[in-house]
Amino acid sequence: MPLAATINTLHQLIYDYTQCAKYMCDTLKSTYTEKEELLRAYRLKLLPKSAEVEGLYYNFHGMGCYFEFEGGTIDVDFGPDGRCDGFDEYRLKSYLRDMTSEKQAYFNSIIDPKAFQQEFIYLRRLGVIYKLPENGISSHLYYLQSNESPAGRSL
Repeated sequence: MPLAATINTLHQLIYDYTQCAKYMCDTLKSTYTEKEELLRAYRLKLLPKSAEVEGLYYNFHGMGCYFEFEGGTIDVDFGPDGRCDGFDEYRLKSYLRDMTSEKQAYFNSIIDPKAFQQEFIYLRRLGVIYKLPENGISSHLYYLQSNESPAGRSL
């Protein structure tokens, strides 16, 4: 069984990722007045494929959007109803790899790269993360059960 400190740290990384994804998407949404979901807005040509907005660069791709900002990058795939808080191991590892060196050092000191997948599976078993029922749209994505910060909580 994984160590509690490692599980809590992975949980914190997931929380940070989802908060960053929401912030990036909300920032981009604030640049146009339509009520469309981001991917639909791009496909309707309400948003360009790529641009710089409020200090961040974005580039739509397939079912998602890649963002660059001061301090890192994040790659978001959109889920049902335009959800942008979904994640998978690949996205978390990419997010971690491209963080500021200070944040990266913190997470890397606790999360063992070799045990990452086992810890991810353990969080799923605990019910901390889950997948939506198969719907064909971004069915590879996981979601946090709770949007509360895991800071100070133990699993």
